[in-house]
Amino acid sequence: MSDMWLGSIENRIDVLENRVFGKADKDAEYPKCVNTLTAVNKRLTAATKGREKVNQCMKRLYDIEKYIDPEYGNTLLLPQTAKLEVILDGEDRIRDMVSQLDKLEILKHVLNSEHIKATPALAEKLQNLNQIHLQQQDQGESITEETKQLIDTYNSLTTTISKQFIQWNTILQTHEAELSDKKKSK
Repeated sequence: MSDMWLGSIENRIDVLENRVFGKADKDAEYPKCVNTLTAVNKRLTAATKGREKVNQCMKRLYDIEKYIDPEYGNTLLLPQTAKLEVILDGEDRIRDMVSQLDKLEILKHVLNSEHIKATPALAEKLQNLNQIHLQQQDQGESITEETKQLIDTYNSLTTTISKQFIQWNTILQTHEAELSDKKKSK
């Protein structure tokens, strides 16, 4: 039992040393580290003295780190069998992705062709063509607007002329009817 506790403490010390020292030489850095940790501990003790909520948080720091760890959520939510099911459910999608990557590998020579590599040199020409296209688009819009105006003018003239012909036709029919009546009365 005591061996298990001792092993657990040693593991925690190893983790702590790795966090503090990283890849640095531990033996050379220990004196500096101990002095710094002592000073930090004194400051923390002085800062937290009389603050019960802060002390409670400090006592639960290990739990907080555990809950913050992204892997902790995965262990709670999905057991191994569920993770296996998720992977198996995504098998078709994974196979489809592999197939698409194989196609991409086959067509890799097209992406590495001289035509594609030369595209940056053609950027200036493309920009010039784009400007010409925009100018032609503006011209097309102005021609369309002029055409609409001409059509509106044509339609209004046609309507006016049609109304005039109808009016003349009515006048003509009235005169013809009068002439016809005069001839019949003679």
